[in-house]
Amino acid sequence: MTLIERRASSRPLRWLLGSTAAAVTAQGIVAAAAPLLAASLTRDPVAVSLVAASAWLPWLLIGLPAGALVERWVKRRVMVSTDAVRGLVLLVLTVVILWGHAAIWSLALAVFLVGVGSCFFDPAAQSEIPELVGRDPKAVADANASYWTLDALARTLVGSSAGAIAFGLAQWAPFAASAFLLVVSAALLTRLPSRPVPARAPGSRDLRAELAGGLRELWSSTPLRRNALLMATYNVWWNIVFATLILLLLHRFQISSWMWGALVSSMAVGGVAGGAWAKRNHTVSVERAYGLGFLVQAAGWLAVLVAPMWWLAFPGMVAVGVASTAVSAIGGAGIQLATPEGMLARVTSGIRLLGIGAAAVGAGLSGPIAAIAGLSAPTITAAAALVVASVWALRQG
Repeated sequence: MTLIERRASSRPLRWLLGSTAAAVTAQGIVAAAAPLLAASLTRDPVAVSLVAASAWLPWLLIGLPAGALVERWVKRRVMVSTDAVRGLVLLVLTVVILWGHAAIWSLALAVFLVGVGSCFFDPAAQSEIPELVGRDPKAVADANASYWTLDALARTLVGSSAGAIAFGLAQWAPFAASAFLLVVSAALLTRLPSRPVPARAPGSRDLRAELAGGLRELWSSTPLRRNALLMATYNVWWNIVFATLILLLLHRFQISSWMWGALVSSMAVGGVAGGAWAKRNHTVSVERAYGLGFLVQAAGWLAVLVAPMWWLAFPGMVAVGVASTAVSAIGGAGIQLATPEGMLARVTSGIRLLGIGAAAVGAGLSGPIAAIAGLSAPTITAAAALVVASVWALRQG
């Protein structure tokens, strides 16, 4: 392949990555601002964790059929439409805040609806990567490492910082900025090639049959099944800690909005290192990557918990960022390479039903654990469970 041909073939991936930068920056802004807004409305850990759980709950409710529907539709159209709808939802939330009618339920509803859009957007975006770069393992691994490194930088460094700063200026500002960025993402996605929906065999139009086929493929494949269970384990304990982390830090350090943004953004520094590690170690098994990731996540959260001053929590947050990006990149490549062509959106949704659905469970459990046993209890519980999970995963790998 000539240099000109390589540049031409990489151009669509650049449009996808550019759109990803805008979209995940918007999501990072919301992820930083939503806990701040929730904590300004109430200090009840159950209510605050409800907002966090609302982001992941759609995966439990509609994640699986969403993946099957994505395979029936033109993926570029799906991504553009969901970006536009998510932007509209955040614009409405902006107006609600400006009117002075913000409440936990309205914030949770907006976060939930944005999550519904992600159920359609994410399988479409993930299934586009092998379409754009082919199925060469090195190319897929590199594309995923770039995708997840960019995700870490845009979501947790730029997005979290911008969300915290904007919230300090005005409570409505971060949500308005997110709405604008999602429109930008939609515009960039229009530059992707529009591929027709693959032809289907006669009798394959039954949605329930397609869902069953995707689940059978997921559960009958040991690599895919194990990948889903590892993702679920990682996410449930990550969210048990993070859902009420804002309340823990407010209680211990009385942190301001910019301090919160700085701490969350520091995970991006680790994300860059995690993405670079994944590129250099793309042959590492998914089980080994998760096993190491469990240990690093546990150590990171414990470092945050025992930090005597707020700024000494930075190394722990960086460690969590390293683990999260590394397992996302290696796990994502493993899913794409182990899934037959024409089933990636369904299988991805099935894995996310378990993996991201577990995030909703973790976030939902965080509040009751903190309410019953104290704000430190979610971190201690998660660290202990992650060490046990690491031993199991490393034995499998």
